Amino acid sequence: MCKVLLIDDQPMSRLAVSVLLEQEGIEVVGEADNGVSGISLARSLEPELVVLDISLPKLDGLEVLARLRQSLGECKLLVLTSLPASLYASRCLKAGANGFLSKQEGLENMRVAIKSVISGYSLFPGEAHASRAQQLRREPGTGLDDLSDRELAVLRKLANGKNNKEIAEQLFISHKTVSTYKSRLMEKLNTRRLVDLIDFARQNELCA
Repeated sequence: MCKVLLIDDQPMSRLAVSVLLEQEGIEVVGEADNGVSGISLARSLEPELVVLDISLPKLDGLEVLARLRQSLGECKLLVLTSLPASLYASRCLKAGANGFLSKQEGLENMRVAIKSVISGYSLFPGEAHASRAQQLRREPGTGLDDLSDRELAVLRKLANGKNNKEIAEQLFISHKTVSTYKSRLMEKLNTRRLVDLIDFARQNELCA
């Protein structure tokens, strides 16, 4: 029987996935509601599959993915998130995920995705495999593709109304470093006011 670990800060999401897996005869061996606990549980339980959101407290989901891939070897990693595939699918693929699925997908699609990833298939929307030039043509001028994973994490925290102190605590960086990232973001995204930066982030669905 395949052992599965769920990492998601939303209890209802974990419950829905857990019920679906149980219907398929798949054992959920653990659940975590943040990235730090998720990594710790994964290392101790050694699951065959981790289903995780990348919108996580305490440690950015993309960093969680990369650490899980490094420490768990052949474990399958399936991202289940509300964040936009156009921006995150390719980053998750690069970080080591085996699949990317939107939470807006129906239960049947989720069932198929989980079974496919367990069976060894890679499951990503087309955006993940598009070339950089194609991405820039599809979303001209947004500048989001030029952001590093950490810059994107800070931008998403801003979109969710977090202040410098909260961002520093959640990403384990200094208050001064947060200010540096904000300056970089404003420069890269060609904005002069913090409110414009936040509006931009929310318009691009980064507050999920």
